[in-house]
Amino acid sequence: MPTRGIDGSTSDSRSLRVHQVDPDGASGAGEGVLSGVRRGEAPVFYFDLASPECYLAAERIGELLPVPVEWAPVVGIPGGWGDDRDLIERVALERGLQPLRWPASWPPRTDLAARAATYAASIGRVTAFSLAALRQAFAGGAIWTIPTPS
Repeated sequence: MPTRGIDGSTSDSRSLRVHQVDPDGASGAGEGVLSGVRRGEAPVFYFDLASPECYLAAERIGELLPVPVEWAPVVGIPGGWGDDRDLIERVALERGLQPLRWPASWPPRTDLAARAATYAASIGRVTAFSLAALRQAFAGGAIWTIPTPS
């Protein structure tokens, strides 16, 4: 099923899809809906800390969904993250976010940050940690990386 991208275009991959629940408990299908989430289950936001698209989604997900969302860090979501920097920067500005500052090393290795996010999830702090890490990466231009031995 095609999904809608951050610029409104339709595509078959890389777009955030969310689950919509009406007050009567019925699941909707269509725009902005992720199939497979059952009544009573929290929708899951799978995000990659190296993805500017995930940063844009993370900044909006709490206000768009009427239910709490479970955040799940992943590494290496397939796709050309950050391929269209102009589009991503424009969307960030349209949404009232700070201008993007891209990490110096691109694409960044986020293994260490993802491990920290996984630990944060185990202690119930994944949302706060991950949102802060995404903001540091894409609004501050600083990302956690694994140092290379010299």
